[in-house]
Amino acid sequence: MTVQDDYWKQKILSVIGKPVHFKYPDGSAKDGILKDRVVAVDENPAYFNVIDFILFGDVEYLRFSYYHVVSRRCKDVLKFAGQTSLTAPPEFVKSLFDAAREKPWFRKLLD
Repeated sequence: MTVQDDYWKQKILSVIGKPVHFKYPDGSAKDGILKDRVVAVDENPAYFNVIDFILFGDVEYLRFSYYHVVSRRCKDVLKFAGQTSLTAPPEFVKSLFDAAREKPWFRKLLD
């Protein structure tokens, strides 16, 4: 990991404990708290994949998304790029992984 990668990773992690707000196309919204987050640097150093642990009240959710570093007016800016990310309760993510485990390529990944 480069110094630049570490800078962006720390910036992405710095929002742990802060509020999150989801606004849906139908106008409904959901507010919660980002309780924890993991960050992985993509092969392309401008992308950072994240898995978030979010609490909406006392309901737990996981969000799989990413950030993208873009150049704007001679400076780099970090942009959240996960508007269409998977956000679901852990039980749903588990059921998705259980279904995928039926596929040899996914089972190999887990082993």
